Amino acid sequence: MTTYTKDSLEEVNSLYSSIAVNWLFLYHSYRGGHLYKEQDYLARYVFETSNEYRKRAEQTPLDNHCQSVVQIYTSFIFANEPVRELGTMAKDPVIGKFLEDADREGRNFTNFMKEASTLSSVLGHSWIIVDRPSIELTTRQEEIEQDVRPYVSVMNPLNVIDWEYTVTDNGSRVLTHLKVKISENVYKCYYQDYTDTITIIENGEEEEVHVDRTDNPYGKVMAVCVYNKRDAIPGIGISDIADIADMQRAIFNENSEIEQIIRLSSHPSLVKTAETQAGAGAGAIIQIPEDITPETKPYLLQPNAQSLDSIRASIKDKVESINSMANIGSIRTSEVARMSGVAMETEFRLLNARLAEKADQLELAEEQVLQLIAEMLGYQWDGVIKYPDSFNAHDTQNDLLLIEKAQQLTSNPKILSKLEKKLAMLMIDAEELDAILEDIDEFI
Repeated sequence: MTTYTKDSLEEVNSLYSSIAVNWLFLYHSYRGGHLYKEQDYLARYVFETSNEYRKRAEQTPLDNHCQSVVQIYTSFIFANEPVRELGTMAKDPVIGKFLEDADREGRNFTNFMKEASTLSSVLGHSWIIVDRPSIELTTRQEEIEQDVRPYVSVMNPLNVIDWEYTVTDNGSRVLTHLKVKISENVYKCYYQDYTDTITIIENGEEEEVHVDRTDNPYGKVMAVCVYNKRDAIPGIGISDIADIADMQRAIFNENSEIEQIIRLSSHPSLVKTAETQAGAGAGAIIQIPEDITPETKPYLLQPNAQSLDSIRASIKDKVESINSMANIGSIRTSEVARMSGVAMETEFRLLNARLAEKADQLELAEEQVLQLIAEMLGYQWDGVIKYPDSFNAHDTQNDLLLIEKAQQLTSNPKILSKLEKKLAMLMIDAEELDAILEDIDEFI
């Protein structure tokens, strides 16, 4: 039996040690709000105290581009429900319950996968653990009646502190070990033959390690790594916001400069000697000593606000850079000036390719999860999971203008009917589209 100590449980994968700090930064950048402002992401001023720094961080607004980008990607991928053909286990009532409540917390499987996708988009990957209550029942009917069935949990990579892949004789990589830090004194270690839940009980200066072992009859670690984009290293993915988070931090610092310039230029500092009695508020009376010299007379110190425009221009450039990196410039733009048709089409294609790659990884991960569930239920997986391959990211307003101009340039009835079909595809819901297209064909 494996022997555990507090020191051995705190040992982490060598890759985790080097990447965890960056993961934490990416996670903070996505979450934003007070969690982000509690960190040291603002550049400190010389002689600035800790209290002054914290106050300045709280007063600085955060424009959360990381969250915006991730939400845009997720909204495209999950705009339509994934197609799930579950094969021979489709009629099993347990599967129906699982799809309705995948994590035993009321979330259906699609919403669960959406959370796993979001976490993968932020940190590069996430982990899905497939588990089942260790209750021994004699019949399948008893399992159904007592709702003893498989369920899934999504794990943040920050909590998965160690993992190991082994290359088998046929060349495939198999996950053979996974260590998850559940809380400060609770760990869970997954192996191919068993799973250990380790609790450290502190009793004064002494520590007692309690191990609860559960046999694993499936001969494999029941976990799946959900990649956002694959890296060469197993168990590590590539985040969507790795570079965007740096830009967001730079904008956060420049927003702080804008806030400080506005505050100081609106409320200039009063420079005076200690003997001079004065306040800086409106209508304040200044009492100066009778023997004061011209050199020591009080005066106002007001910074120049001309740098405000240059900082705002810098922020605008950074936002455009973020839109370009994420291929969402035509989606997030708020200016009247539009991109050219060729530029928009190119960006839409790049965005489509990015989303298609993400959807492929989710499709693979979901199929692997359902394979494990099928094995738990005694089935041979023969189903098919299908996520969208193409994402219709088009500027509808621009397309409508192009159709209108094309209609003015021709009187050919066949061309006009084609344009009317294009118009119908843009404006009509899918339920009514087929009937509208048939009506257009009849008038040719």
